[in-house]
Amino acid sequence: NVESITSISHEGENVTFVYSVANPVEGTSVVITDDAGWLTTTDDNGTVTVTVEANETEEERNATITVKYGDLTKTVAIQQNAKPAEGGETGGTVVDVLNYAFTGISGSSYTDWSGKTGTSGAVYAGNSFANNNISYIQLKSSGSTSGIVTTKSGGKARKIVVTWHSSTQSGRTLDIYGKTSAYSSAVDLYNNAAATKGTKLGSIVMGTSTELVITGDYEYIGLRSNNGAMYFTEIQITWETGEGGGSTPETPAPVLAITTTSPIAVGAEGDVATVAYTITNPVDGQSVTASANQTWVNGFDYTVAGEVSFVVDANTGAAREATVTLSYEGAESQTVTISQAAGNTGGGDEPATKVWTLVTDASTLKAGDQIVIASNTKGFTAGAISSSLMETVTSTFASDKNTITSLGSGTEILTLGGSAGAWTLTNESGKLLGATAVKKVAWDSGTTTWSITISDNNATIQNGTESYGRFLHNVNSPRFTTYTSNASSSMLLPQIYRLQ
Repeated sequence: NVESITSISHEGENVTFVYSVANPVEGTSVVITDDAGWLTTTDDNGTVTVTVEANETEEERNATITVKYGDLTKTVAIQQNAKPAEGGETGGTVVDVLNYAFTGISGSSYTDWSGKTGTSGAVYAGNSFANNNISYIQLKSSGSTSGIVTTKSGGKARKIVVTWHSSTQSGRTLDIYGKTSAYSSAVDLYNNAAATKGTKLGSIVMGTSTELVITGDYEYIGLRSNNGAMYFTEIQITWETGEGGGSTPETPAPVLAITTTSPIAVGAEGDVATVAYTITNPVDGQSVTASANQTWVNGFDYTVAGEVSFVVDANTGAAREATVTLSYEGAESQTVTISQAAGNTGGGDEPATKVWTLVTDASTLKAGDQIVIASNTKGFTAGAISSSLMETVTSTFASDKNTITSLGSGTEILTLGGSAGAWTLTNESGKLLGATAVKKVAWDSGTTTWSITISDNNATIQNGTESYGRFLHNVNSPRFTTYTSNASSSMLLPQIYRLQ
């Protein structure tokens, strides 16, 4: 899959390449040879590992590996860097950390951003999903120009490390590209011209890998999805800056990120709330501090590492909001919104107004949550079961689909029980929602456990008996029930809204 592997460290390292044989001939095998005593090759069913010994000379050296199959021959050129002269310069490295806060975007759609400078001095641009309720970078591939590129170099790119968010489906693939000239925007990654798109350096696969070591001197890089939506808590990019001379590389600045979804909803009765955070490049002896812009948020507690807990006082008035700010010296401060429900302002027994909010991250679901199943583009929520099908109930949604402004009478309100992978869904009469077969749902019958995943705001609510299917909204014969058929324009994956 390569013609050359260059810029191998003078200290020696293992590098790999792969080969495949189309239309193999019985009795013929691949033979791999090299012309250098400082190389050792190992073939593992088409993946060739090349062990390169340390270069103790002050001269670059080269070799050729030959892959032969019958009369067919391919070669891979190997180039190893020279050992630096005594007292000479060795390059330092700097790590840029990209997260949702780094992009600086807001709103509720895929959004272009640019001019974001990392610790290395590299300048980044991209297109990713903006949503104030998420704390991760979201990319997609289908019908988009989503991705991340560098418009100014931070040196020579050496490694990409990603922290996958749990919402990403196994097998989703992030492709990495490299160039020696600047990208203009993420649109370049969708141009088939190699000079524009760059050279594909490799991929990182959810469930299989989290990093890619870059071979070769590429001063500009691009990242894009190969197959669908994917989510990253953090992306780290290591640059070789070329600065050295025996001195210690500049220490990367700390980066503070909040991982708790904003806003945090608190009931009128008050509660103890918690904000989770991460610090990249922490400084010894330094701690996070928190503050609030309202006195009814108080009592900050830092006992648990990576968390700040605080008290939200009871509310006897109108619904209200506060902002909690986390600070860490040398890092950009981060904020989270606290949204508290109204108290009983009329002197009677009426509870505060219910707000149904779109769930965009399945990992935030917990036992006790009250949810409804919806088809927001069609204006329906799931209602009573009739003839093994859940009826459609007309409900009103906000224009951005983030909330239900008027929940239709007859909508089934379900309470989550159990745990992730084996949720139960109980209605207001205490009956469990189950499935007895494909296209057949029932109360207190059949398999009553469900798994829930969410991608691009659409929920896959899969019955515990896989052959019974998952919920779809049948547009042509309006109803909600379980199907095994593919989602389409007439068979829609639903959304989940949660009581806030």
